[in-house]
Amino acid sequence: MKIKFIGKGGHEYLSTISPQTALRLKNQQLSHPIDFKERGQHNVVCQKHYDLPAGNYLSKLWTIASRHVLDHSHGIHGLRHTYAQWRIAQLQDTGMNWNVAKECVSQTMGHYRAAEVDTYLR
Repeated sequence: MKIKFIGKGGHEYLSTISPQTALRLKNQQLSHPIDFKERGQHNVVCQKHYDLPAGNYLSKLWTIASRHVLDHSHGIHGLRHTYAQWRIAQLQDTGMNWNVAKECVSQTMGHYRAAEVDTYLR
């Protein structure tokens, strides 16, 4: 079962997660997006499409949880770094070349240019 989602920047994609998880997320989808302003970007209006923690609130929750479980935190953005590095390695292990893997990860992370993923690969 494929479920269409709207991700970062309004990018639409089909889920590649389990059908059970996809349905649970789909049930959190809002009937209409909610506008919000992200920390440090007071002139930029973002849209929230799911009734899930996001932005600064999600960051605070992640920091509390990781400090509790791991005794340290690299913040929620550290999770994006870890994911990008892990996913590119995983795709390469299946035989995918570097540039194609980077393009796939870029799109998954809501970026439209593969070069934007370089930030997460340091």
